[in-house]
Amino acid sequence: MTLPPNKIESLPAMVADVCSNDASAQLKATTLFREILIKEERNLQIEEIIQSGVVPRFVEFIVREDMPELQIEAAWALTNLASGTSENTKVVIDHGAVPQFVALLNSPNNEVRDQVRPALPVLRRLILSRDQEVLTNASWALSYLSDSTNDKIQEIIEADVYNRLVQLLHHPSASVLIPAVRTVGNIVTGDDMQTQAVIEAGLVAPLVSLLQSAEFDIKKEAAWAITNATSGGTHEQIKCWGGSVPLIGIKSGGSVIAPCVQIQSGLVSIVVNEVLGRVSSANRDQVWRVSHRTLCPDTVWSNVHCCQ
Repeated sequence: MTLPPNKIESLPAMVADVCSNDASAQLKATTLFREILIKEERNLQIEEIIQSGVVPRFVEFIVREDMPELQIEAAWALTNLASGTSENTKVVIDHGAVPQFVALLNSPNNEVRDQVRPALPVLRRLILSRDQEVLTNASWALSYLSDSTNDKIQEIIEADVYNRLVQLLHHPSASVLIPAVRTVGNIVTGDDMQTQAVIEAGLVAPLVSLLQSAEFDIKKEAAWAITNATSGGTHEQIKCWGGSVPLIGIKSGGSVIAPCVQIQSGLVSIVVNEVLGRVSSANRDQVWRVSHRTLCPDTVWSNVHCCQ
């Protein structure tokens, strides 16, 4: 597609197409906006494009599951607009783009999910916010991005957001804690170096604290993250949890929690807490399957039991 010779003069026509009900015109204009925004001089035009009023329209486009190509183009345009100044980022946030990005990262369309991954630099900025809602949405977006292969986890590592995620494990709000714990739990499913990065960032102490004192839903996430961290990695990485994780019975109104591990002198004890009541046989089987994962070649299994 060829850009108009004078992009600024073409802006009113492009805005009119974006705001029209013609799907073909919407896609063509949104693509032109995206192409303008990837040029070197884009910082000179971000403000003018934002002032044109197209941001809320782009946010509408990224939920158009009937037009995946339009979703992708709008997502790229919004990502580039948000990559300008902090004020530009705030405009995109204020128009509700972040939760829509989260939904997009969970799209059933593989191409859509892959094409919106370049939003990571924007998420790096958002994760530094002090706004609880922004932190919640950014953390969920990172959890979707990290729930993937090791090369995708490496993108999270290289974006240097994992240090901030570990800091967020001290956040007072459950809405932030749950996706933050989920994300670090995803990261430690990666290779040894990726796991080591979050361990060195201070992962152990806050996770143990959450396991001891947080509300039930957060304890479940913490137990799951610790299980991931100790189900692979080097012997030294597993030993770093030694004596840190208490053998805790976690129960709450018939809910089931995944295994909590205690590592002391190479001895791994797993307790599965199964509370009678609403626990289905399917859930019970799932818990026991997780319980019997092999943590390391020289693991000695002991005290595997149910407690009520």
